[in-house]
Amino acid sequence: MPNSFHDSTPSSRSRTRDSENLRSHSSHRELRAREVASHAAELSNLLDKCKLLESTLKARDKEIHDLRKERDLLLEERKRMQRRMAQQEAAQATAVANALAAVTRSAPTPPPKPPKTRSSTMSRSHPEDSGSSSAESSPTPSSNKTYRTSTTSMTSIQGLPTFQDEYIAHLRSFDVFMTKTDSWSGAQVIQAVRDLNSEILQFSASLTELHYAIDTNNGGTRPVMHPNVLSQAKQNTATRLGVPFMHVLSTRDHSQDLSMLVQFALQATLCAIIDRTLTSFCVGFPAKYDALLNQLYLRMCSSEPQATSSRWRSMTHRYITTLFPTLEEQALDDLVDDALRWSMDILTLSGTPIPKDNLRNRFEPQLRRVAQSVLRIAAVTKEQVLSTNFEVISAEVGRDFERRRMVNLFDEYYTGGAKDGNGERVLCTTEVGLKCCSGDGVDERTLIQPTVILESVVQVI
Repeated sequence: MPNSFHDSTPSSRSRTRDSENLRSHSSHRELRAREVASHAAELSNLLDKCKLLESTLKARDKEIHDLRKERDLLLEERKRMQRRMAQQEAAQATAVANALAAVTRSAPTPPPKPPKTRSSTMSRSHPEDSGSSSAESSPTPSSNKTYRTSTTSMTSIQGLPTFQDEYIAHLRSFDVFMTKTDSWSGAQVIQAVRDLNSEILQFSASLTELHYAIDTNNGGTRPVMHPNVLSQAKQNTATRLGVPFMHVLSTRDHSQDLSMLVQFALQATLCAIIDRTLTSFCVGFPAKYDALLNQLYLRMCSSEPQATSSRWRSMTHRYITTLFPTLEEQALDDLVDDALRWSMDILTLSGTPIPKDNLRNRFEPQLRRVAQSVLRIAAVTKEQVLSTNFEVISAEVGRDFERRRMVNLFDEYYTGGAKDGNGERVLCTTEVGLKCCSGDGVDERTLIQPTVILESVVQVI
């Protein structure tokens, strides 16, 4: 019995060790399987992001190609307009010259001077006959009176403005309201709007990088915020960007999508500020009087020629800025302050609140460049361009997607309603557009289509 007992003890220990080794190997296999699954998921996410970036680059290349074609067309159109204007000016100059020639031919000529008589010559050579000769050659009092009257009346007629002077003055009076000389060309206005969109993208990308760094350090955990602060941010953002976007920003874990939705929200915020600013008659003017001037201008556009309404708008805008020289600087400060406050609400909803002073110290130079670009475009479109009416446009939140009026940022990434515009709604605008139209709005062309994000993109990202 003792021998058998001693023999069974080592075997049981070996079986125990074997079972432990099997369990450890199985646990290692499970860990490796989990790591492989996680790596496969990360690889799939990276592949999706690579496809997204590739589609974005293709869209950018296509947009650059289209812009070059559009630029060439605009240059050709500009050359045609210049030739047409030169022909019109030549025709007007010819008409004025013909009118002046006709006036010159029809102008009255002064009466001829009376010829010297022989008797007066003889009177100087024969003084003795001067009495009779002078009596014969001198005009009678009645005839002398008649000649003086006709000469005086002719002098008074020549002192008055002739038909030529009146015609020239009449033409010059039209120059004030009928001239269409522009300080900026259409290609320059288009480039200014594209530069503005680039500045919006740069600011949004810089602030998104800071947001992503802070969110990553926090491990995706949202800090505890005061309920009133969060509620106010939700209300403000819902008013500006709509309820769907507000809900996405406040509930989404943005560390999983590289804060792309936060960047889109920041771009949409600046686009909303720009749209509100440029729809006013004069940027920075009190809202009550600005609305009155806007109503007057719209009424004038519908009832007066385009050149007249544009000249009135230009002169009114110029004199307002002359009477209020600090208006532009005040509008610049207001634009920067609004952009900071609205961006703070976006960051608060996304779980990374940043104090306003910190945002101002770091991003105020970029926002001031954006605001200066906005004010420059406002001055150009409202004061320095008279041949047409330029309007900076954006897509309304929640409206149906229309392919002929707007561009979907993810148009080539996924198919379906976004391609055809069926059942898709606009989530926000990320790049503003530009259109030109006549005073009555009949002749309207879209030069730059606004770029939008659709509601379905939330499910894709």
